[in-house]
Amino acid sequence: MGQGQGVASEKYLFTAAELADNSWVTLDHVQTWTFNTGIDLHEENGATHLSGLFNYGTGMRTGFYDQNHVPSHSTLDVTLRHRFATVLHPEVAIDVFNVFDEVYASRLGNGYIGSAYGALRHADVRLTVPFSM
Repeated sequence: MGQGQGVASEKYLFTAAELADNSWVTLDHVQTWTFNTGIDLHEENGATHLSGLFNYGTGMRTGFYDQNHVPSHSTLDVTLRHRFATVLHPEVAIDVFNVFDEVYASRLGNGYIGSAYGALRHADVRLTVPFSM
């Protein structure tokens, strides 16, 4: 678990007691629990794959000395890909990230930096051509 000590800031004013406090605190990028699981379904010959990755997190920390939590979140990413049985065996894939379009905070403005949120649903299309030497 990541921990830090003391306050270092040029932008915000803190009380004398807050500046003098050198106790160790858990950093803002630490989550209490995270869980990831994935699955890959494919044909017997392995040309077509459907895969998914599920992620759950209890939420990053926020507030002065990072003593509070942002809400928990869960996301699902899915990929469908197919490799063609032609010259060079090109592969085409579509990746869909955050399938359920969940809005979740990865950080809330806490006096050190501003708020940040996870990416909304989006998709990528890929073409891969393996070249051998």
